[in-house]
Amino acid sequence: GSQIRPMTLKREGAGYHDCVGGALPSAKAVREAYLSGSLEKLQKMLPESVYGVICAEPGNGDMMQADDFSVLLASAISRAGGAERLSRYLDVTPDLASTVWSMREQFVSFSSFVKICASKSLTLSHVSRAFLHIALGMEKTQEYAPVTQVLGFRKEAQDLVGRIGKGACMPVIINPAREIDSLSGKERELYEEEMRVSDLYRMIRAVRYGKAWHSEMREPVLKL
Repeated sequence: GSQIRPMTLKREGAGYHDCVGGALPSAKAVREAYLSGSLEKLQKMLPESVYGVICAEPGNGDMMQADDFSVLLASAISRAGGAERLSRYLDVTPDLASTVWSMREQFVSFSSFVKICASKSLTLSHVSRAFLHIALGMEKTQEYAPVTQVLGFRKEAQDLVGRIGKGACMPVIINPAREIDSLSGKERELYEEEMRVSDLYRMIRAVRYGKAWHSEMREPVLKL
């Protein structure tokens, strides 16, 4: 009984995978221009307001690439020991698991191995997602419990945040270091896994950019 009526919009400008710039570039082209450090090229692609933010805080995002996780993926594939073990991970079909294991000696980087293992039935996006699950050890049999975390809020909404926490149907984390002990069972297991993966990302980013890092467990909530 929904009153929603779907509409389609024709894509204009660059194609989804195009790396060419222009007035209407693809997101991929924008990312590659940013990573290459070519601000002049980037300026032609973005609205002035967005470009201004990037120039004002260069390197603020410390953008990561898939190949930053190459060693992590290679290690996970090696430890699996065979296709049967690989097929236990989320999004890894038996055919993909067999391909990954049989082609493992061609592994050079995350991105190049995605292209090697992709096929007509397994898109690049699917394989990329599966590889992240392998790298992070996310199995199909894992159980998940709902937990949510407040990352930031406006100061005038602080009272509302407190009321949401009291009335929510799932745990609401505002101060991780102080509130993690309020979780138990699957909820705590899930949240600790979230922290582990987040810290792993931060460590790899620190290696790439040569910057010190700190655990998300100590990350204060953002108040605007």
